[in-house]
Amino acid sequence: MENILLINRLGIGDVVLTTPLAELIKERLNCRLGMVVSAKATDIIENHPYIDDVFGYHVPSREEMLHQIRCKNYTNAIIVDERLSSTLMAIQAGCKLLNIGFEITIDKKQYFRRKQRALRASLDYSYYIRCIDSEAEIKYLQPRVGKPDKQSETKIKSWYKAHKFDCNPLVLIVPRGVSANKNWPVELLAELNASLNCQNVIPVYLGSKQDEAFVGAIDGNLINTAGYFSLREIALLARYATVSVTPCTGTMHIIATAGTPLIALYGPTNPERWAPEHAVVLQAKESMEDISVQMVMDALQPHI
Repeated sequence: MENILLINRLGIGDVVLTTPLAELIKERLNCRLGMVVSAKATDIIENHPYIDDVFGYHVPSREEMLHQIRCKNYTNAIIVDERLSSTLMAIQAGCKLLNIGFEITIDKKQYFRRKQRALRASLDYSYYIRCIDSEAEIKYLQPRVGKPDKQSETKIKSWYKAHKFDCNPLVLIVPRGVSANKNWPVELLAELNASLNCQNVIPVYLGSKQDEAFVGAIDGNLINTAGYFSLREIALLARYATVSVTPCTGTMHIIATAGTPLIALYGPTNPERWAPEHAVVLQAKESMEDISVQMVMDALQPHI
């Protein structure tokens, strides 16, 4: 039996959108399937129904990771991110290359970039199934994250009950992502809080531990959970949500796997490529300030 290694060390959202490729491979082959991702993305695909091994890429432990891949007897590799460094990594791990990537970054400029095969990112990544089956149908599959453990399930249920969201709308808000030009201004987040509070809605803000102080400085009555939930726990929490509001971030793609209503705030990135299938998209014309609080409230109103 051949074992297949997927390598995608891009962002959290890219990893989520690569999971349909794993499902397509498992539909066709009885194989062991592993995935190399950036260290920050490993939690997303732990305990995943279609991914057997997760290897977190971290420069100081690179050699140890390569040793683990060799010990698992991975024989073939698909370079989803098409980086030259990922191609060389697969060779060092002893894998046969099913495709080759040459992309490099010099002074923040990318050269030999990967060819886009489909407009929607999830379909674009799914095209790599043709490294295995050249005539495979490229179809849309819902991205998935790994299953949470029992401890996480208990944690979410207890938190949900303690905050009495069984009687009140649970509105999740992602306040910011990595790219500043994709983020809604903090003043508008404060105005949104005020509008929600007037309807007796207390929004729940998500984020990493690094976002805790940022969220704490936003005016209005809110619940700050920055750093409290893991990535997989966020996906589980989203199943309980009434609606979510988020810019284009990796967390948006995690929330989207729950299938609950989602309002996506878009600036410079293309929603036709990156927005979840079921999202209501509000697109700025020039800057994120173009998306008014009233526009967001109008989109929220059917749900709250």
